[in-house]
Amino acid sequence: MSIFNDFIQIKAVESHTINKYINYLPKELIEAWKTYGYGSFLDGYLKIVYGKLKM
Repeated sequence: MSIFNDFIQIKAVESHTINKYINYLPKELIEAWKTYGYGSFLDGYLKIVYGKLKM
């Protein structure tokens, strides 16, 4: 079972954003961006966001 089972994607992460941060952010976050994009999971308790994106 994955914690992402109820993930609701708001938007895909653009490749230029991934490339911009790939050397600065944990590889796990980069992989989550690639796989799931921006959105929420765990019934909205946790969110993967980008500061410039309005959700």
